[in-house]
Amino acid sequence: MTTVILVAAALWGISLAESENMKARRAQHRAQSFDRIIEDYFLVLKSDRQGRFCDANENFLRQTGYSLEELIGKPQGGLCSGNYDSEYLSEMWSVVQSGGIW
Repeated sequence: MTTVILVAAALWGISLAESENMKARRAQHRAQSFDRIIEDYFLVLKSDRQGRFCDANENFLRQTGYSLEELIGKPQGGLCSGNYDSEYLSEMWSVVQSGGIW
């Protein structure tokens, strides 16, 4: 009887571990999917506390034609790829510099 209980407990423990492993794999897959969506469809720029660019995602670089080296250190509002008019860019930078999300 003790052996049966131990075997049942061991099987339950294995089942629980496999279930947690599957949950972790699904969560990792979802996170990778979100990362992929952000990379493929969003233009992401990062700036430091002084408002100077310090990083950008590949999609931003591809869409604007800038290289990361060209961006690093430039002030927010100091970019113009020629794809947008000055009114659009002025509104965008105003929102971003006030802490909003564009």
